[in-house]
Amino acid sequence: ALEEANFYVDNASNIIDELPIFILDTSLGAAKSPAIGDIFLSTVDASGMSQDTRGRIRRGDLIRVGHPELGETYRVSTDSTRDFTGRVIPLSTKDDANAPASLSSSSLEYSTHEVQSFYIRSSTDSVTLTPSNVLSSGFRIRSKSEITESTVAGGTSGCLKWDSDASDVKIELETLTGIDSVEVTREDLTAIPGGLGAGVKYYVTFTGLNVRGNVPPLQIDDVGVNGCLDAHLLGGNFGQDIAPIVVEQVETPYVPFYEIQTTADIPYDASSADMKAALEALSQACKVDVSRKIDRHGYSWDITFVEIEGSSYLPLLPISANGANLHADVDPGVSVVDVQHVQVSSAP
Repeated sequence: ALEEANFYVDNASNIIDELPIFILDTSLGAAKSPAIGDIFLSTVDASGMSQDTRGRIRRGDLIRVGHPELGETYRVSTDSTRDFTGRVIPLSTKDDANAPASLSSSSLEYSTHEVQSFYIRSSTDSVTLTPSNVLSSGFRIRSKSEITESTVAGGTSGCLKWDSDASDVKIELETLTGIDSVEVTREDLTAIPGGLGAGVKYYVTFTGLNVRGNVPPLQIDDVGVNGCLDAHLLGGNFGQDIAPIVVEQVETPYVPFYEIQTTADIPYDASSADMKAALEALSQACKVDVSRKIDRHGYSWDITFVEIEGSSYLPLLPISANGANLHADVDPGVSVVDVQHVQVSSAP
């Protein structure tokens, strides 16, 4: 847990030019290339290698995707037909560990951004593509089932100039309903002696909530055809002179995920002291008071979270129970009920 502290610069000796970096003890690593609709996480460590999390979490445990406090909460699926391996964590809803759950845009809000790139350049260093301010040539961009259709700078509707400014590509991409926000930069490419000719390269960073996580590759369509202009038809260089256009993934997206701390197995007849010790052993827990009583054929525990004045710890709420390892001859079960105690003033 992190604790707030004040820092005052009153002289040069107090200036800090190096800062420590901390990792939360609840961090489980990151999931690679998560996509909206996925019902699993592909686990990797900081170097991109597969990371086995089964030593820290098990089926039925709660995890949080994206942010340790604000992220979306899931359970590790208890459905034995779904793989839970060193590379894959199957997701279920937090209320039903047997019901599949999928990643949403809320889950991926805290993921890193995917970056894709593509270039348009001549196929040989002996040919220079005709600039659009001399003779226009154009193309369209497709994202999933949508294709650009607003600009007419490079021909009929949706055709961009082959050497458009980055801002023009950004504006056109954001007209597509599936893309809410991107950042685009443009790089001017020089000819490679004995290789590809000069041209331009675009980098598209997907920043919107609708395009977080893994994004299907953009497609460059209608290059000099289907209404997009081709300077070659008017004596310039374009359609028959460009190199094959390839869209590449420059930056792979990752999303962090965290365990929601879980106690060690608690006996079904644990004493109030054992329950208290199990809860207070969690680094995110505050002080608790526990009492136990017999409840039908089992027990119930009343747990009171005690807020310590001046402490930065928050009460460990909500609590949920993992009954995956609970066994009994007749109808085993465990449940958690929230009870709020409110002090009411007796004054009129």
